[in-house]
Amino acid sequence: IILFAIIALKNIYILGGLTLLFALISRREFIRISKRTLVSILFFNFVITLSYVASRLIKGEAWLDYVLLINLRVFDATFFTFYFINKINLFKALQFSGILSFVFIIAYSQITNYKRIFENFKQAFRSRNLQSLNRRERYNFVKSVFFCLFQTSHQSSNEISLSMKSRCFNVD
Repeated sequence: IILFAIIALKNIYILGGLTLLFALISRREFIRISKRTLVSILFFNFVITLSYVASRLIKGEAWLDYVLLINLRVFDATFFTFYFINKINLFKALQFSGILSFVFIIAYSQITNYKRIFENFKQAFRSRNLQSLNRRERYNFVKSVFFCLFQTSHQSSNEISLSMKSRCFNVD
């Protein structure tokens, strides 16, 4: 509900005040969560902002207020999400429903599995390459990682589907 309220806000000053409120509530964690937020939204916001500014400049229209509004909305919504996840134990929060708990555990295990595989690939890449690689070699590395993650995803989704069917989560 709070995320929908943040997204619905159309006042730059209220969104700026909300950012200050988040800074007061999160105290020492504000810088860390802000860095995480900025890293996660940087590319998306940069592309959207750049395209919007370019289209407005071509039309000769004002753009600053709307760009600030959109970027503050995205920052506040993402910051709130990270802060919420940091403070709430989702395993305990979903205990009221066996189905939600089960689905969350499956999703969480998938995330940790892919994270582990990716870290293994990164470590193997670093240990086998002492000098920087050209673009083609990096492309081949990313391609092989993507292929491995895709295969792993396909195999584990089949296994999860079978295990869910065996526990009567059959939705076919």
